[in-house]
Amino acid sequence: MEGYVWVTLEEIAAIARHLGIRVAEAQRRYVRSVGRRFSLKEVPGSNDCVLLLPETERDDAKSRRCRVYPIRPRQCRTWPFWPGNLHSPDSWSAAATRCPGINRGPLRSGEQIEETANGTP
Repeated sequence: MEGYVWVTLEEIAAIARHLGIRVAEAQRRYVRSVGRRFSLKEVPGSNDCVLLLPETERDDAKSRRCRVYPIRPRQCRTWPFWPGNLHSPDSWSAAATRCPGINRGPLRSGEQIEETANGTP
């Protein structure tokens, strides 16, 4: 889905460290400027994040993995517990139709959801 994955300069530096490349190289390969902000680039045609690895077979289910998952940006760490998705059961269900990972992980308590939504899981 086309959109923005906002990243900070600190997150760009963390991505570079994780990938073992210079910050300037990480910015060139993976980041675009949008006004005064930065967003991860998308793959032309699919609009997938450039850091999303190709589909692989795992346990008879197709799965996609992020190449920087352990240090992924805050916006990614807090998904799917964004206010718009938590607004109502219908909002959650609508998000689940666009994201195959929703409703497949462990059940979380309200406190755990709040912590994740605040970026402190």
